[in-house]
Amino acid sequence: MEQAGSRIFSIRERQLAATQGLASALSCAQAGLLADDLHTFERQTACQREFCAELRSLHAELARAEDPFCNSSAQQQALLEAHQEACRQARLYAALLRRARRTVDIFCRVLASSGTTYVVPRARS
Repeated sequence: MEQAGSRIFSIRERQLAATQGLASALSCAQAGLLADDLHTFERQTACQREFCAELRSLHAELARAEDPFCNSSAQQQALLEAHQEACRQARLYAALLRRARRTVDIFCRVLASSGTTYVVPRARS
């Protein structure tokens, strides 16, 4: 029983670290997008994928554990706070991406309608 409790505690600690990492990656991706830093944006998006895959794996590992409720209340509170922060960052990130998508759509419409006012010069023979 003690060994199972230790294993579950370890899984929860890894969940906490991955959740905090996900929140940080979301925040950094937002900053990269706002600063027009494509490299940072792409790197942080890849980090988000890795953290999500790790969290799925840890969730499955925890489901296989004998007693999923064997952890400290301090650990539960920290995990809850990290989860709430990750959710808050995800909502902010989604709103930012929606606004960026609207901006891109506007530019696409302007570009598509500019064909009636701008004629591309013909190549000289």
